[in-house]
Amino acid sequence: MIKGMMLVALIVAVFLAYVRLAPHNTQVLHRVPEVKQDQDFAGGAVRVVPYTVELFTTLNQVAQSAPRSTRLAGAVEDGHVTYVVRSLVFGFPDYVTVWTDKETIVLYSRLRFGGSDMGVNKKRLETWIHAAQNTSGS
Repeated sequence: MIKGMMLVALIVAVFLAYVRLAPHNTQVLHRVPEVKQDQDFAGGAVRVVPYTVELFTTLNQVAQSAPRSTRLAGAVEDGHVTYVVRSLVFGFPDYVTVWTDKETIVLYSRLRFGGSDMGVNKKRLETWIHAAQNTSGS
């Protein structure tokens, strides 16, 4: 019984280490979203808002200051940035890409592990957009 519990604990520890240490494939993750309209799906969400320089800059400031968020690739100056946002308890990574074509801003947030995010990515995008719009006045 104790050996079985130790094996389960070891498997869980290895999985959590993998979640934390797995490399990010920026060629796959840092890409322009194919969807150009609001969409919700089991593992994430897309939101599209009208572009202004101020709103795009502010959205990226909000993203950079969000808890457990770090820039993975891209730059605001390029109009294309991808962030990794980790969950509080287990550190599961979600990826958020913010991109603009100078007419619209597309925010694409999705999970890496699992099949459903229980609405976390949708809520994140709506929170970031609301904060940026209230800050920038857009």
